[in-house]
Amino acid sequence: MTLKLIMIDLDETLLRKNKTYDEERFNRISEQLIQAGVTMCIATGNSYHKVVEYVDVEHHKNMYYATDNGNYLVHGGQITRAIGITPDLLREIATFIDEFEGFYIQISLGNQSYMRKVDSAGYERIRRYNNKLEMIDSFDEIDNGHLITKIAVMSDHSLEKNKVLARILNERFEAVNAVTSGDGWIDIYTAEGGKGSAVKYLQELLGISPEASMAFGDSLNDESMMKEVLYSVAMENADHDLADSCRFQVGSNEDQAVLTTLERYIIEGNLDFMEEYRIHHI
Repeated sequence: MTLKLIMIDLDETLLRKNKTYDEERFNRISEQLIQAGVTMCIATGNSYHKVVEYVDVEHHKNMYYATDNGNYLVHGGQITRAIGITPDLLREIATFIDEFEGFYIQISLGNQSYMRKVDSAGYERIRRYNNKLEMIDSFDEIDNGHLITKIAVMSDHSLEKNKVLARILNERFEAVNAVTSGDGWIDIYTAEGGKGSAVKYLQELLGISPEASMAFGDSLNDESMMKEVLYSVAMENADHDLADSCRFQVGSNEDQAVLTTLERYIIEGNLDFMEEYRIHHI
């Protein structure tokens, strides 16, 4: 099988824990794949203004960036697709989350992030993931003409407790999906969105089949895109619930296993070797 679409998550997938990766190697591999007719896409919960810190988007103009969990899609410096929830629904969700301690809310409009002063105890942790972060008094300041591409909740709690809150949010608010992400985050976005919706959008736009698509990820915010590709690949360090929904599992982000896998595909010219990494026949 020849690949036509490759989706790569950033945190804990391409990036090591210290937020570095082998950039020169990535650039070389990406250029080879794009020249071979493969569409490359970074699919991340990060906002676009943070992604540019990791990837030279001017150098990679032919790459897609499915940011805010796929809800803010950029290609060639242009916004290709943006979907989200209304400020009214944001305020309703925030009021509910405020009933619990240890959760700090940050929102994204795609090109700008905001957090309330009341959540300032989580500022330093949230700031690490945002290059354009503005403090406001209340989410009432967000104009009703805007779409919220992502609500990101930084948590002081365990992954299991975060999963409980995500499940409650999904049960209470039918218009959104809530999923756990890496490093103590919960991501909330429109039920029509998510990384899987970005995969489907690109497949339909470019005439690419699921059988010619591959995705790499580590957290449950990657699960929706795994359902849209034949080559669903969990990292060795992935959440076990994500691994359970993937057909393959490779090495860790620390070992740069994404790059090793793609290099092997380039060298061998086919995906037969992926059977070595198969964990589920689904």
